[in-house]
Amino acid sequence: MILSALAGYAIGSLPLGYLAGRRWGGVDLRAVGSRNVGATNMYRVSGPRLGVAVMILDMAKGALAVALTSAVVESPVPVAAGVAAVAGHVYPVWLRGHGGKGVAPSRCWRRSRHWPPRSPSPARWRSPVWCRPARSPRA
Repeated sequence: MILSALAGYAIGSLPLGYLAGRRWGGVDLRAVGSRNVGATNMYRVSGPRLGVAVMILDMAKGALAVALTSAVVESPVPVAAGVAAVAGHVYPVWLRGHGGKGVAPSRCWRRSRHWPPRSPSPARWRSPVWCRPARSPRA
């Protein structure tokens, strides 16, 4: 369980928003906008193209931590990897603890825990790749 949490933290702590901003956006996200290295600040500072790309990569960090751990061990250990990935995203060791807010990785690790779907109807499940929020029925 400790090894899976460490692996989840290592995956989550990769500052992909910071790296993408420095490489393709030409900005240091820690110095502009909300000073957050997450996808929302990247969207505001560099536009929708890089913002959406960073959002997808941030979501993939949470799902990847759970998927890799699920392939090796049984439940509840993948949950620890997902929580650690979110903690790594929020407090990355590479940026001295100043990361994103953890919204994207937390959405995806929760969705990817239930993959593959147990329902026979494709209309009843959500894909962990897109991590769409569950919608409440309209009255």
